[in-house]
Amino acid sequence: MAGPIKKLASPVVHAASGLMIVVLAIGSLVYFVNGSSNALGPHSEDLRLRWNENSKFVSHLNPNAGQQPGSDAAVYPPWSYVLGFPLAPPLDFRMVKYWYWIVECLCLIVICSWAYKTIPTASIRLRWLAALSCAAICGNLNAISLGQYSIIPTAFLAGALLSLERGRNTTPGLLLGLSFLKPQIPILHVAGLVFRNARRFWRPFALAAGIVISASLIAWWWTRTDPFTMLAQAADTASRWRRSHVHSLYFASFALPMKPLLRSIILAAVALRASITASLRMRKGSLVDQFAVCSVFSMLLLDHSPYDNIMLAFLVIALMGRALETKSPTPLILYLLSGITLWLPVPPHVNLGGIEYLIWTLGAFYLIVVPSASSRYSHV
Repeated sequence: MAGPIKKLASPVVHAASGLMIVVLAIGSLVYFVNGSSNALGPHSEDLRLRWNENSKFVSHLNPNAGQQPGSDAAVYPPWSYVLGFPLAPPLDFRMVKYWYWIVECLCLIVICSWAYKTIPTASIRLRWLAALSCAAICGNLNAISLGQYSIIPTAFLAGALLSLERGRNTTPGLLLGLSFLKPQIPILHVAGLVFRNARRFWRPFALAAGIVISASLIAWWWTRTDPFTMLAQAADTASRWRRSHVHSLYFASFALPMKPLLRSIILAAVALRASITASLRMRKGSLVDQFAVCSVFSMLLLDHSPYDNIMLAFLVIALMGRALETKSPTPLILYLLSGITLWLPVPPHVNLGGIEYLIWTLGAFYLIVVPSASSRYSHV
């Protein structure tokens, strides 16, 4: 490695990185095999919910209507039923499970490929370490087992990031629009792009907005329910869900004597403001750093569970990239700490008591405060 790694004996670096690759490869394989076994076997509970909702949607019914908060409540906005329909069509459920598993596998490959290409080094060993740092995230096990959407929009964001760095407009706009399949994942990233450089990013933003609006209009025409009503129904149901095992600021705020929907709106506004402010400060730096910071704000202030941790692949790769280009050991330490919180094989309803959120916040703070020494992405 560059920077602090140069001060270590090369055999130590070689042995340490090799050991990490072996451990992460084993972890990736275990998580993937177990997740696939669950997904193609008795689990895929969340996918079944999406499948049931799409069965209602294809019958011209509003999946968000008449729902009570609970395990089968529909919590997605109107455009998600159009964008997500090809992923869980109302066909034979066993066939749908296999189809969805294939899509998730391809999206996980996209994320790992993005990490492999993004890390600023010519070392094949370190590029593989970057890819495995994403594949070994424990939340992938939960996401694949349940049939969660989280891996798919994260892959769209990674693909959009690669395209943006190459100066393209149409492909990023299309991918950003499709990423709104699960809106709490991309919303802060897209907002940050616009405020980073509105003149540069208005075209992909306009295309993404056009996709979301068009899908919402289709849902309106098909269900005879206007998008504002469907969105309000989804937001109200989602804002009442509690996850006592998650220690983010979003779920900590449930202790406040406030209406659930109002609380969620306030936290979303705070998250948007924080992401916009950070994006303005980082506008001359790396897009990877900016996406990393937006991911941390999203995990802290919006509704997420551990199966969404794949979004923090942006944080891990950003910190690893900083460790390669700076003489300070700080980003290397933050990369390892953040990675450990994501790689540890913790059950889905057990976490680190909130310490992981502190570590992720410290990583985001470092990326915001310490400017990047690289100018690779200054043109965007």
